[in-house]
Parts: sequence; structure tokens; C-alpha cells
Amino acid sequence: MKKIGLAIALGKDANSHTQTFIEAINYSLKYFPEFKKNTLKIVNDEKSKTGGERAAIELIEWGAEVVVGHFSSFAALAALPLYVRQSIPLILPASTACEFYEFNKINKTEVLKYQKDDAALMAYCIDDSIINSQGGNVYAVVQNNPYANRMMGHFPQLVDVRIIRELPARAEKGDTFIIIGFSEFASSIIKQLSQTQVYRILLVDDSDSVEAHKSCILRPQRLSRVRSVSHISQHSMKRPYWNETLLALSLASGITPQPEAANGGRLSFNTYLGLQDFDKHNCYDDCILISEDVD
Repeated sequence: MKKIGLAIALGKDANSHTQTFIEAINYSLKYFPEFKKNTLKIVNDEKSKTGGERAAIELIEWGAEVVVGHFSSFAALAALPLYVRQSIPLILPASTACEFYEFNKINKTEVLKYQKDDAALMAYCIDDSIINSQGGNVYAVVQNNPYANRMMGHFPQLVDVRIIRELPARAEKGDTFIIIGFSEFASSIIKQLSQTQVYRILLVDDSDSVEAHKSCILRPQRLSRVRSVSHISQHSMKRPYWNETLLALSLASGITPQPEAANGGRLSFNTYLGLQDFDKHNCYDDCILISEDVD
């Protein structure tokens, strides 16, 4: 079988998505004999540029034939050139940077992903917030860090959304708040925001986590999230990135070079979780954006 490299934030850099990733790996080892035949190595990418580079070097020196992980787009983008030089396919269950498609076009390499990109996420998130508002203001609460600032760069122009760094002095019952930032930031904002009841809090990408869901004091009328969904017939779970990680691990087990990749064509792979097709952007075909309320 294969030497599969696994990259995720570990130790002090870990979050709830790290737990999902590791549990999905253990689940695959338990339930899928084909996956169990592989040799695995997991490394810490620190969800950062320098961490991504270090993780890639470590996996390359180990002899990885394919890599799954790098939930952080910063880590993935930093690691990607190193994998390309060694012709190592990179499979991304969670990363959303728009640059991956451009990279594929230039380098004709296999970077396969299971998430819609940042531009699609932001456009869907804002449309959903405005369409489903209750007449109040729609705010985007944006953390002041490179990740959230990059996401903010994909806001559609001339939309009726107020971009703020800190919560307003007074929130009204009809207001909607989109939270853009890391899960720790989302948890902190929700604790402050939910001291009074608002209409809706909407989480997207890295702000969507179990910790954030549990941070409500007074629950808003709607606690929601926007996410990419990949369906599988069995072993499915609603947890963010669970299905995608299972699919990515199954793909890594059986991935082979395809001439279509060099010609910009669509890719198709037969895995132990079924046939997986990818569009011209190398995004999993059965990937759709949804808005859902969190129980």
C-alpha cells in the first residue's frame, strides 16, 4: 500500500478540528481494512506558514507518497511547493484558499480538495444572512489576524453588511452577527454577544466549532453555520470535516497518477468509500454549500 503523511495542528496549536482529524484516522483504521494496510506518519503543521514548511520537509524526508491534512490554508499553501517538487499529491479535507485552483492551473499537479473556496463561502454566507434577516442590522465580526483579514478580502462589494472588529455597544433583537475568525475568537465573541438575545449568530469555516456552539449564555433565536457538505452513504456524521476526512483518507489509499490532471480534465477515483469525482477546480463533485441551524 502507501506511506501516507498526515498534517494537522497538534499540541498547543490543536483545536476541535484536530480531534476530528485524529478520530477520523482512528475510525478508518478500525473499520476499513484497506486503510489499515498503509503506513502512517502524523506531523504538526502548527496551522502556520513556517509550521507547514517544517511539516512538509519532515514528511518528504520520511518518504510520504501522498499527504492528507493541512486544515489551515496558510500551512497548506506554504507546504505545497515542497510537495510539488517531489510530485507528492496533496489532499485537503478542510482548506479553503482560492489560490489552490490557480496553483493547479500553473503547475498541473494534483491538489484535491473537499471544500468550496473562501470566495464561495463568503458570498453564500452574506447572501444567506441578508435573505434570512429579520429587519435588523447584519454585522460581520472580523478577528484582526491574517486568516480573517484574508477572508474579509473575499466579501462581495456593495453589500449591506457592517464590518466590525468589536461588538457594538448595544445589540438589537433583530440583529444578525457573522463571526469570522478562529474558534477561540468565536467563543469569546459569542460569550459577550449572548448576554442579551439577538436574532442570529452565523459561524463559518474556522469559527465553526463545538467550543463556539457551547459558549452561548442566552441562546440566539438561531445559532447557525455555513459549511461545505460532502455526503457519504455510510459512516457519515454532521461534525465539521468528518465526512471529508474519511473521504480524503480513502482517496489517499488508492490514488494513482491520472493523465487528465496534466490536461486540466476532470478526475475520477474508485475508493473503498465509493467513486469520487472531482470538477475542473479539483474540488470534490459531491460538495455543496448549506446553511443549517445548530441543535
